[in-house]
Amino acid sequence: MIDRGEVLTRHFAQNWGAPYKFGVSVQSKGFEDAPDSILCALQRMRWAGKQAVAETVAAMKGASVIDCPNVADTFVDFNELLSLGYMQQDKIDVSGTALGNKRGLTLLTCL
Repeated sequence: MIDRGEVLTRHFAQNWGAPYKFGVSVQSKGFEDAPDSILCALQRMRWAGKQAVAETVAAMKGASVIDCPNVADTFVDFNELLSLGYMQQDKIDVSGTALGNKRGLTLLTCL
């Protein structure tokens, strides 16, 4: 009998930063324990996040758009980074889940 806390997968995951709180249990370590490759990826994501927010705010100024109070006008830093490895012949689809999910990804501009 398989323990319900364990799942057999064809991928390997490690969370960095805040403990991962999603549908599955993933080992978590703080950013202070992360290797340079993870810290470099986090640094690039922070840069891209700041750029995306700044460009969105600039584009929305003076534009005739619906007010979206849930869209931040300043960058909010990432509190975690989930690193995921998988077999060469496998893939991860745009929804971020393993093979077989055909739902895809939906982006909402205002909640």
